[in-house]
Amino acid sequence: MNDGKKAVADLVITNGIIINSGNVFEGNIVIKDEKIVALTDKAYIHPADQYIDAKRKYLFPGLIDVHTHFSYDDFRTLSQCAAFGGLTTILPFIRGEADQDMIENIRKYQVEGKQVSVVDYAFHIYLFDQPKFIENIPRAVELGVNSFKMFLAYKKRGMMVSTQFMLKAFQAIRSCGGLGMVHAEEGELIDFLENQSMAAGRKALTDFAKTCPDTAEEIAMVRAIELADIT
Repeated sequence: MNDGKKAVADLVITNGIIINSGNVFEGNIVIKDEKIVALTDKAYIHPADQYIDAKRKYLFPGLIDVHTHFSYDDFRTLSQCAAFGGLTTILPFIRGEADQDMIENIRKYQVEGKQVSVVDYAFHIYLFDQPKFIENIPRAVELGVNSFKMFLAYKKRGMMVSTQFMLKAFQAIRSCGGLGMVHAEEGELIDFLENQSMAAGRKALTDFAKTCPDTAEEIAMVRAIELADIT
């Protein structure tokens, strides 16, 4: 209730313990059009359409997780888990497969997100080493997806991209104002060590780390940075 006063806000969260980058204090959060417009002393209550009493509760800025995956979750459960964890925005990866249409996948997840997500969202999308994926980068950006992931490993799974592909992709992404991302492990080195390990019968979980040494990441990071710089 606003006691007859003209509402100047949609929602006021009162009496909370507010945490921000500078300090911790008891106060109120004033929200208008889904945006925080003011933080006030708890003694002053803005007229609003709705009030929530957050006494003895901590109020944090909405957290954003920029690296989430549809693994064992669908969009509904992924977003619900995010909300329970205090996240207000997630950026899951649209993986798809090499033989699928990247644009159709984007549209599919956009529709599903609008229908079932309980938090805000945006997307990253995987690029497979095929010309059609580079050709579709401008259209993906038009649809609101401007972050593109490439793998420098996982050759056996059909996910590793070539140097030529990465160069062309970086150029296309740059021309659209997008962001190129890489999974930075040198796939040829890892496959070499993995094959040797398996041939020698070393297949235990404790043998895994030796097939993915730090060197593989160092080589991949330097390579990706230099190629990005060239483009």
